[in-house]
Amino acid sequence: MQHQYQDLITIFNQTFYQEYNTKLELGGDEPIYLPADDQVGHHRIIFARGFYASGLHEIAHWCVAGPERRLLEDFGYWYQPDGRTQEVQCEFEKVEIRPQAYEWILSVSAGFPFTVSCDNLSGDFEPDRVAFMRKVHNEVLTILSEGIPKRVLALSQALKQFYQTPELTRDQFVVRESKLGKTLTMIIEYEEKLLETIDSRIQDASEDELFAGGYLRGHISLSAAACEEEGVVDLNEFKTRIQASIDQAKSELSPADRIIVNDLWTELQAAI
Repeated sequence: MQHQYQDLITIFNQTFYQEYNTKLELGGDEPIYLPADDQVGHHRIIFARGFYASGLHEIAHWCVAGPERRLLEDFGYWYQPDGRTQEVQCEFEKVEIRPQAYEWILSVSAGFPFTVSCDNLSGDFEPDRVAFMRKVHNEVLTILSEGIPKRVLALSQALKQFYQTPELTRDQFVVRESKLGKTLTMIIEYEEKLLETIDSRIQDASEDELFAGGYLRGHISLSAAACEEEGVVDLNEFKTRIQASIDQAKSELSPADRIIVNDLWTELQAAI
């Protein structure tokens, strides 16, 4: 299943523009929410670099924000940039639980792989990604039990209709960790390094590299999820499955784009 950011823009705008005067728009390096002003008559959710995951993440924050916050730039939220201390990271994760739960629901609705974001690549400690994902998972289960909020539900239904995905169930949301439940498997650790390396290149990436990075993210996460589900722990098997996934989807790409994607995949493997 191919996920194009243009489709996400269309689905969101068709679902919300008329009622909420809000549009999803493609941006540059950094995402931002901008309320309507004298120059632009509608509110704008601007996501980074054409990444489908970034679009879903920024939409999730919009779904959290109430009417008053949606009149403020970036909803008036506090944000501490990458490089946070452990104490500040804990505060960051507290306010990220609800939006990332919404993002997970929307990702499953679109058939798109979800990975929690601790967003602290330059920090002086390693965040506990599994512990954070458990918190997000608990929030998802609470939302499913109590009822999905109006805007999240509307977009979830629109995504399911577009991508022809099944109705949401609790079984679709799984915390990915080792079978012992204590440490990440080598597969997940390698997946995280791949995704972090892709993200670290965003600022200086060319348009071709940005496209290839966004395209590879989906194949990497889907392959990791399949390995985790099947109990595969061999790193070479994981790499083989990523390559097979790329090869199986080659009809989605032009010959030139296939070269770009495969070249980036080769570079990523050499860099880690």
